[in-house]
Parts: sequence; C-alpha cells; structure tokens
Amino acid sequence: DQNNSRNKNSRKSSSSNKSAPKIILENEDSSSFATNRIGAAIGKGTEIYRVLSSEEGSLSKLINVLEGTEMVGREDEETEFSQTGKKKMVLAPEIPIEVRIYEKNGAAMEWHVDDVIYHPTQIEVVLTIDNTSDCQTMWKPHDRLLSDSPPDATTKIEASIESSKTTISSPSTTKRYKIESTQTTPNSAIILRAGGVEHKVSPLSSGKRTILKMAFVREDANLDSTMVGHVTHHHHRQCSSGAMAKKNTSRMVLKERKKKK
Repeated sequence: DQNNSRNKNSRKSSSSNKSAPKIILENEDSSSFATNRIGAAIGKGTEIYRVLSSEEGSLSKLINVLEGTEMVGREDEETEFSQTGKKKMVLAPEIPIEVRIYEKNGAAMEWHVDDVIYHPTQIEVVLTIDNTSDCQTMWKPHDRLLSDSPPDATTKIEASIESSKTTISSPSTTKRYKIESTQTTPNSAIILRAGGVEHKVSPLSSGKRTILKMAFVREDANLDSTMVGHVTHHHHRQCSSGAMAKKNTSRMVLKERKKKK
C-alpha cells in the first residue's frame, strides 16, 4: 500500500511538473527604458496570476482600500464615485504580470513616467521578490521642487547615489528637485499612478534584484487603443498558452512583415 501511495504521489508530482508553464527569460525589447534587464511575461494560466488576481489577496485588498479613499471626489476623473458605489480595482486584463531581473552589470532603468494605457488611469505596482543588489529606486516627488531659479553650476545629474536624498537638475530646465530613493526589500510594494511621478532604478554593480511588475485598473476602465503596443516589453514569449500570447505573437509577425515590405 505504501509503495502504491508513493507511485501515485510520484505520478501526481510528475504530472503537475509537466503542466506547469516554464518561464523563459529574455532581454527586453527596444521600447523599454531599461538597460541590461531580463524578464518574461507571465500569463493568466499560472498560479502566480491566480494568487495576485484574487480579490482576497492582500495586494488586491490594499489597492482597493487606497483607491477607495484617494479617488473620491477627484476632479480629474471623468466620473465621480462615492466610496461605496465605485467599481472595484482588478488586475489589468491586457497588461501581463512581468518578472523583471536586474542581474547583469549595469542593469538599470532611466528616468521615465509610466505610460497611461487606460482611462481612468491604471495603478502600477512593483512587488519585490528578492533583492541583494545595490540598486536604488529613485523618484521625484511633485512636492519636492526646490526652486525655480537657475541651477548652480556645480549641480549635475549624478548616476551614483551617496545618500538617500539627492539633488538633481538639468541644464535645459530651471527646475530642481529633491530626489527620494530607497532599496526595496523582499515582499514590499511600490505603488504609483501611471502618468504621475517620474522614477528610475540606478545601475547595478553587485547582487541581484527580482521583481514582479503589474497593473490594476477599475473594472469599467477602457483601454487606449493607441497604446496597445506598450502593454509589455516581452512580446516574443509568455508563460502561458492563452489568448494574450497569441495576440503578442500575431503582433510580432505583423511587425516583421512590415519590415520586409
């Protein structure tokens, strides 16, 4: 009986391993702001997606709590919702969860603002899985404008981080910002609204950083059709055999055909 039980367990384990989709890491395409970063899109048929999309999950609950208070009476939204009558936040159906890994020397992400892909705007989330790197996540808070006077001649954009707060300016502008920065810890999340705060990741020189990037939207949000090509930087492979993978494959085939013409 014990042998039969072991054999059954072995067959179950073997069967589950065969059905589990593989994550094939790749370099990000040229549309990405990142350098030397690898990753993969994770499809809807995975356990990762099931857990993160669950309404009972802590991350989903946190997003809904935050949006349930922050968006009440916002003048820049097309429709005003009361705290009790507003549509819930869900994982963005067109934006796959992506695993992103900073491991190669110099892996970084330049200053950028996340594209607005939905109306109302999506909420972007970076969930840190592991981090032994020296990368710093940096951002420019809108309320940290130092001055509108011309910058000092000694003030330059610095790639290295000497402290948790750095002053940055550009010769092409008279605005100077107080930069905030942090080293993200495992099981922590950075949450921001797309189109909002400018942010970056400083270049890696040691260690490794692994994150999951995803987006949440209101159930009634509309996808901006002009931004479809911006939903992922991993068009070639996805950890799923679902419709999203087929869409991305078709898009890449169309791009290749256009190039040949």
